[in-house]
Amino acid sequence: MPITAAADIYVEEAFYNIRYYAGKCFTTTQTGTCLPEVCQCSSRGLWYSHSFNVTQPDGFIYIKCSMLFDLREVYSDSLKVRIVEFSSPRIRPNENFPLSSGYLVTFSCNVDITNYYVTFQWDCLNNESVDTMIEETTNQSSTITRKLHLKHDNQTCTCISNVDGYIANAYLRVYVSKVPVLQINDSRVCNDSFSTSISCTISTEFSMYGFDMWEHTFRGIYIRSLKGKVDGRRSSLTIASCRFQDAGDYRCYGWTNVNGETFSANKSVSLYINGPPLIVSATKRLGQNVTLSVLFCSSSYPDPMWLHLGTPIKNSTQMTQILYNTSLPIQVYNVTVMCAGYMTNLTTELFMAGRFVACLKNDFGEVRKTFLVNLKKSKGFMVSFDFRSIIIGITALGICIVTSSVTVVLMKGRRKSSVVHVVGPHELSTIPIYHSAPSAEPVIHIYDSANAGYLEVIDYASSQSHYSERNNKESGDGVSNTTTNEHDYEEID
Repeated sequence: MPITAAADIYVEEAFYNIRYYAGKCFTTTQTGTCLPEVCQCSSRGLWYSHSFNVTQPDGFIYIKCSMLFDLREVYSDSLKVRIVEFSSPRIRPNENFPLSSGYLVTFSCNVDITNYYVTFQWDCLNNESVDTMIEETTNQSSTITRKLHLKHDNQTCTCISNVDGYIANAYLRVYVSKVPVLQINDSRVCNDSFSTSISCTISTEFSMYGFDMWEHTFRGIYIRSLKGKVDGRRSSLTIASCRFQDAGDYRCYGWTNVNGETFSANKSVSLYINGPPLIVSATKRLGQNVTLSVLFCSSSYPDPMWLHLGTPIKNSTQMTQILYNTSLPIQVYNVTVMCAGYMTNLTTELFMAGRFVACLKNDFGEVRKTFLVNLKKSKGFMVSFDFRSIIIGITALGICIVTSSVTVVLMKGRRKSSVVHVVGPHELSTIPIYHSAPSAEPVIHIYDSANAGYLEVIDYASSQSHYSERNNKESGDGVSNTTTNEHDYEEID
């Protein structure tokens, strides 16, 4: 036994003294007795132990232990320790748990280490040990591939790593899903009026399986349910003639039954319809100007063009056309949904009339909307006539006969009734007088011709009498204008 019941330990340049006294173990690195996880002593003083942390990542450290015996003899021993730093191995599958039955799954085992050679050994789903492949690699990883079955559920996969003689293991419990796996077409595109088919296939090891109704949605809104044609493990849906309303997502539902418990799965595919623009509505607004509008949806960016009497319209001060992006409500199998649509406007002045056509084109076709615009009277107008002699005229208000030098102004306001204001020769009018330009083409009027086309009885005596009376009145000084109520016809009893 060492005479001092103590031991000296040297770790590189550090020194530790451990001694046993009065039934307790002490060390110079701590004040008081040793903690069990730090240092321990033999009750007879035959052995001593000390724990310490190694901070260097790799290489060698030298440890020396010495004891003092009788006759002051010191006995010692030394040890060279190799330091290897690496992480514990980790196993990961390439899919999330639970894994799908009937599919290949790759397991990888990784160890974080540098400058050392690592070997791997697998014990993974050993009931298929014939297919097990062990890879030895220096890049600190190894992979194996297994085909999953329901019998692998709840089994353990083990990876054994050997780093320069140091062994470390990793374990992974495998979970296999009882939910069926559905395979469906990729997103499909159907041209307008063509047919398309969507199919869904179920994969499962169970004997009881089936399909539910397909579900059609548009931007997350439920549209309708459809029954697919089932043939074995496949359910198919056929659209005979694609229309804009058939666009959206189609979801397939499949199920399996395991010991009375049902496990369901679903998967969707998007269907895109390529076709000409779909006109949602069209309006014609009459005001100070005429505004024609068409609201429509389009599967690609549109290129609208307006025509007037068959001629393309260019933007001008008289005609302006604009295209807006907007969101439009449309009816899809009696369900209202919103589509990314457009609105095209054409604004013209009132005197522009005739046949207007909105030509809506995109990458897949063209549609047209026709508008007929008729000239209408404005809600407010004024027409004036300046008479210097006897004039007989026909207006929209009736027949107006004016004598002498007067001005007749026809006005129509917001009210339905019209107002005729007669301005005499001595009256100051505050009403603006408008003179209309002559028509581009002569307008034949029934009163333009002196020959009425029929015999007319003329009383020369009466006419001469009226002519003489008029001359007398106009030649007399200080005589006021009067109106006579005498009749130039013979009364019959």
